[in-house]
Amino acid sequence: MGGLRAAVGRAPWGTSVNGKHAYSCRLAVMSFLRNYSRISIASAGPFLFAWGAWLLTAVCVLRFVGTHAINLPHYDEWEVVPAITGNQPITLKWLWSQHNEHRIVIGRLLYIAIARLSGSDFRAGMFFNAFTLIAAAGLLLERARRLRGVNYTDAFLPLVILNLGQAQNLIWSFQICFVSAAAMAILVLSLVVARGVLTFPRALAIASCTAALPLAAGPGLGLTPPLVVCSFVMAWELRNASKGRLKAAAVALLGILAVLVSVLYFVDYQRPAKHPPSRVLSLVCDAMVQFLLSGFGSGAHALWPSPGKWIFWALTLSTLGALIFVFARIPSERYRVVRVALFLAALGSLALGISWARSSFVSLFESRYVTLAAPYWCACYFVWELVGDKAVRQFGQVSLLVLAASLTLTNSEQGTAEALQFRSAREPVAADIKAGVGIAEIVKRHYGSMYYGGADVLIERMKMLRAKKLAGCGGLPD
Repeated sequence: MGGLRAAVGRAPWGTSVNGKHAYSCRLAVMSFLRNYSRISIASAGPFLFAWGAWLLTAVCVLRFVGTHAINLPHYDEWEVVPAITGNQPITLKWLWSQHNEHRIVIGRLLYIAIARLSGSDFRAGMFFNAFTLIAAAGLLLERARRLRGVNYTDAFLPLVILNLGQAQNLIWSFQICFVSAAAMAILVLSLVVARGVLTFPRALAIASCTAALPLAAGPGLGLTPPLVVCSFVMAWELRNASKGRLKAAAVALLGILAVLVSVLYFVDYQRPAKHPPSRVLSLVCDAMVQFLLSGFGSGAHALWPSPGKWIFWALTLSTLGALIFVFARIPSERYRVVRVALFLAALGSLALGISWARSSFVSLFESRYVTLAAPYWCACYFVWELVGDKAVRQFGQVSLLVLAASLTLTNSEQGTAEALQFRSAREPVAADIKAGVGIAEIVKRHYGSMYYGGADVLIERMKMLRAKKLAGCGGLPD
């Protein structure tokens, strides 16, 4: 770099322009090189560490999917087979229809679009989920960089978003419905934590995601109420900042739209009898903590109940304390603090909804919930960025990084074990399909590991695949 600076200093800048202009150009270039040299040297270590963690976790996720993916529908995916094969018209009524408690409009549209683009390869959705999460982790890393440059602790973001403790969401294409909700939440987080005066495009994007979230299944609906409040707060902020009443009204209208879609969600809604809600308050409260703690990966189950509860409350209460401190001491950050607090409340709302609906019969450390809870800890990480004291800020962020890193191996082991269970259920079916075993015999042998509906329904849907020559079923006899 010194040689380059010397060369710049000796360059014949006056050959085609006057001397004053040449001198100004030389100063500008020298200034750029000095800044580039300073930034690159100072940031090389943190940049390589944080983005290296992102690259390493991304490679691990893609390798994980590539190793365990099998081109075959699994359980809930058989419900989408009629739409993929053309036996079910893609109508608004079908898109809006319930699947358990969920209305998965966005998930179904994505699933069908990916199927058509991939030639109905049932592994495509798995890679879509993986690349979506990789992009989400990169988005938050870039947001952190824009806030204050890259820090070593930013490695926390890919460690928590791309951990293998979310195995079901990586090796089951149907989980597009959960991954899409989590991705929208991460997009909202990247916008609410942005520094500076709230801009209309940013407010519009947050409010638009809020209006769309109820279409992203139950998890999206669970996130919506506090984010609706956030939309109204942003509308008020835009109005007070003289951004224009029309712009403020547009953001508020999107908040109202989110309310309307949420209300419509429950029109003709039928609660599945096989999913009874929990009636025990203490059980629901414990389940909420379990769900949020699972954001570090399904391996966090090893911490339950102790020291998991203590860790959760220590991290959560200290984060809330930091928010209150910044709100009280830094008036210029109050709107941003409120937006981040409402985002955390959205994850709390989701935790309450899932705990109430599921805690009576399933563990909230299930790997499919990990992706949904991870944005909570990402938001906590960014809360510490608001704290002015460097030592306090680093303590909070290092604590999160250490916990995420300490669970990496456990998450990997549990994720791999779960992936092997999925493979052990699918591989014998794929082997029988490859051997040309009849559809009725395949269903007889493997029905319990393939589908939860009636055997006759599964036979019918395998015949749909055969008619379209999908998943290797083209030549199967009855």
